[in-house]
Amino acid sequence: IRVHLAENADDYQGKKGSTVSMGIRKAQFAPADLKERSPTSTAEKGFMFGSGKLVLEASLDKEVYCHGEDLPIHISINNQSKKSVKNIRCHINQHCELTMVNAQYSCKVARLESQDGCPLQPGSSLNRTFMLKPLAQNCYGIRGLCLDASLSKVTDESNLASSSLAESGNSNDLLGVVVSYSVKVRVVLSGMGGELETDLPFKLVHPRPDSLEMDKLKTEKENARSKGESRRKKFQAQDSVLNETFNASQDSQQGAYE
Repeated sequence: IRVHLAENADDYQGKKGSTVSMGIRKAQFAPADLKERSPTSTAEKGFMFGSGKLVLEASLDKEVYCHGEDLPIHISINNQSKKSVKNIRCHINQHCELTMVNAQYSCKVARLESQDGCPLQPGSSLNRTFMLKPLAQNCYGIRGLCLDASLSKVTDESNLASSSLAESGNSNDLLGVVVSYSVKVRVVLSGMGGELETDLPFKLVHPRPDSLEMDKLKTEKENARSKGESRRKKFQAQDSVLNETFNASQDSQQGAYE
């Protein structure tokens, strides 16, 4: 914002220091008339020298989630093959597409690995629900992560970048940095069975102001921040002990040489 200060109407040069800048941030909420649906994905795998298949089905309760909200992943495995399932891995991936240079990459913002119910023997089935929470405060040190810019130095306003939503409903109309999210479920098989995976796309948006979701997001941020600080203090204490031990050993070696 530039303000022109002058003594009279004919003065077009103005005075120095007449420019003020202010950062702004675009917060995109989920549309109120959005049709709720439950994303479901199914994948199956057969084997060349064996009969039967392994069927993996994953589903979500809804398509749109808010920052700081728990994301339950319902998994169903039907193993009719001769291989056993060793473990289950779940990831929440942030996909970033740069339309200016026609490039794209992905980052893992939450992950979980479980052996509950494993090994799943041939002829058995398994139903499990795993909880993941995509939160920016839990993604410390991840490079290439897309975040919403923090404008305040007092409060922690940083969030994961929300999903890019086109006003026209056509994703091809989006330009610049296009952000999307998906859940990847992967099962690891025994022997040379390899892996079987499936993807579930969903949308991550800001909670509306003065809502229960916003209050929950603030609480989740505070808890994640306190855990991160305690973890950093723990590692700093370990580093200081290592440095003191190293310095003491160096001093003793120097005294022995003298």
